[in-house]
Amino acid sequence: MISNVSLYTTTHGSVTVAPLPEGFPIEPTFDSYGRRINYLRISLTDACNLRCVYCMPEDMHFRPRNELMSDDELLHLVKIAASLGVTKIRLTGGEPTIRPGIVDLVRA
Repeated sequence: MISNVSLYTTTHGSVTVAPLPEGFPIEPTFDSYGRRINYLRISLTDACNLRCVYCMPEDMHFRPRNELMSDDELLHLVKIAASLGVTKIRLTGGEPTIRPGIVDLVRA
């Protein structure tokens, strides 16, 4: 179990984990209505095999694969989130099912 961590992201989405000081309290997070936040939304890709006008204008360009989080980074992030009380993960994107290896990622 991973605990007492702080997450930092780079401009390319890489996750860096830094330990928090010993005894640092990890408090639950609440939304503006007082509900505990126990979910995490992860955008796996901005790519999509459709070009719906309302979502993907013609001049939009997808991020290169090397700017997206790797499978290992995503799994590490999910483990950290779970250790902090996250019980639901929503995988989104443009179209997350076109990400290579999506089935293995979900199984992990």
